[in-house]
Amino acid sequence: MSTLDAPARILRGALMAVLTLFCAGLAVAQDALPDVMAAEPVAMVMRQGDDNWVDIGNWVLNALWLAEMNGITSKNVDEAKANPSSPEVAKLLGVTPGIGKQLGLDSDDWAYNVIKKYGNAAEFWQRNLGDDSPYKLDRGVNSLFTEGGVFYPLVLD
Repeated sequence: MSTLDAPARILRGALMAVLTLFCAGLAVAQDALPDVMAAEPVAMVMRQGDDNWVDIGNWVLNALWLAEMNGITSKNVDEAKANPSSPEVAKLLGVTPGIGKQLGLDSDDWAYNVIKKYGNAAEFWQRNLGDDSPYKLDRGVNSLFTEGGVFYPLVLD
């Protein structure tokens, strides 16, 4: 098991834990309302005092959003790495070095590896919560801001 898989496992584990609790209890007794009742930020939970791990988790999530915003998927990430469309994409995929070391990782292609194996945020949603999952949930406000959602990736600078 490589350390590059760990951030993606955390994201998937958190999503699946929430869904398992929801489906085990609330789905039987309650109907999910179609309306947005609140739009507060939700974050990953990590142990206190491990700031580096928090940074890695946050940047993995951001990398998934950046990949989606730039049209990079698990299927075309090799082409995107070979011919980056912008300096930001070059940094994201490890063509331009430096981001991995700033996060304390051994490799600058950490985001490339996550995207190659798990896809971008939209692919992740489709597979785990959307049409390709048992839940068939609409992404709605969980989309990028460009699609009417609330997520806006940070800039890689």
